[in-house]
Amino acid sequence: MFSFNIFASAPKNSFWDDLSQLNTYSAHFKEITYDATGNVQQMSSGQMALMRPGNFRWETLNPIHQILIAHQNILWVYDVDLQQATRQNFNAQAQHNPAALLSGSVKEAQAQFAIAKTQQQNQQTCFTLIPKTQQPLLKNVALCFQKNILQSMMMVNPFGDKTVFSFSDIQLNQTISPSQFQFQPPKGVDVLENR
Repeated sequence: MFSFNIFASAPKNSFWDDLSQLNTYSAHFKEITYDATGNVQQMSSGQMALMRPGNFRWETLNPIHQILIAHQNILWVYDVDLQQATRQNFNAQAQHNPAALLSGSVKEAQAQFAIAKTQQQNQQTCFTLIPKTQQPLLKNVALCFQKNILQSMMMVNPFGDKTVFSFSDIQLNQTISPSQFQFQPPKGVDVLENR
């Protein structure tokens, strides 16, 4: 679990510098969700990739196989096991989503979040981002960097539940095929529209 000590006087520009240097990013992830009392509610793992601006792929492999792809303001959610895909707009409602934060415009993120810097052990620098407007699903999000490379992320909802993402096998600013962010529903898959 993360423990944050916020220093109001700490410089904040280095977070935007780190984020602006992130043009492409891919990694394996482990995701653990805790309830407000610290009990584990859910665990999953898979792989993710992003290419700025606006391209994001999140593929959960375990315990279920699900693929999320954001491209050109469209979000696809493909439940492989259920053979069902949902297409929806990736619009202002998603602006406070960490996927939009990581793959979107730094200028837009600066307008949406206030930042406090925290220092952790093991040579990582962590930043807590707080939405400037109240959000129903997000109280804050923390991102931890080591040598300017994103290592982990934690989301906290207004009820105190925490979702922690740990990244490994990280590839920063390497070439990623644009086809990773394109989705064509396979034959036989049910397609739903959610606008």
